[in-house]
Amino acid sequence: MERAKQEAQVMQRVAELRKEGLWSQRRLPKVSEPPRQKAHWDYLLEEMQWLAADFAQERKWKKAGARKVRVSFILAVTQNMMPNVDFKQSP
Repeated sequence: MERAKQEAQVMQRVAELRKEGLWSQRRLPKVSEPPRQKAHWDYLLEEMQWLAADFAQERKWKKAGARKVRVSFILAVTQNMMPNVDFKQSP
C-alpha cells in the first residue's frame, strides 16, 4: 500500500515538473564511467581467451600434419602395390 502511495507521489511530481518544463521526455545521455583497474579475474579471462585460441590453432596444425602423413602413407602403399605408375600430382 505504501509503495502505491509513493509511486503516486512520484508520478504527481513528474507531472508538475512537466508542466513547468523541467522534465524532459527524452532520455538523459549516458554518463561515462571512469575506467576501472584490472583485477585478477580480468587477467584470468584474458588468459582463458588466449589459451582457447592456442588450442584451436594447435588442433588445426595437428590435423594438417595428420593429413600430410595420411597422404604420404597412401602414396607409399599404392606405389608399392603398383610400382610402374606415377602417382605424383602435377600442379
